[in-house]
Amino acid sequence: MSIYKRGDVYWYKFQFNGTLVRESTRQGNDKVARQMEAAHRTSLAKGEVGIRDKKTVPTLKEFCDRRFEPWARATSSALASTTGFGFGLGSGGLEAMNRWRTRNLMRSLTRSWRDSLQLTNAATESRQVQTR
Repeated sequence: MSIYKRGDVYWYKFQFNGTLVRESTRQGNDKVARQMEAAHRTSLAKGEVGIRDKKTVPTLKEFCDRRFEPWARATSSALASTTGFGFGLGSGGLEAMNRWRTRNLMRSLTRSWRDSLQLTNAATESRQVQTR
């Protein structure tokens, strides 16, 4: 039996038929966590439960096709009417949104680079004053 704590939650880890089993108990009590580990081991040994497969993670394209675009289509008209900020997903709408994001990202990166450069110059000047 091997339980360990990550943050405030206990996890268990053991091997069953050469396969590593590592899962969260979602519990903060070590006694309950030990009982959950024992129950999982017992159910595996009895054959009641197989090794649990992890859910497959969708690719970015699948996520955009299934989740983001339907959401964007449903809310784009609401955004346009309330904020005047509708891109419209029809002809070139997503491209316009990407251009807007890229432009704003470049502005913020330029700002942060300029700020770090000013801090570096200020630190250099203070070092030069101290060495004189």
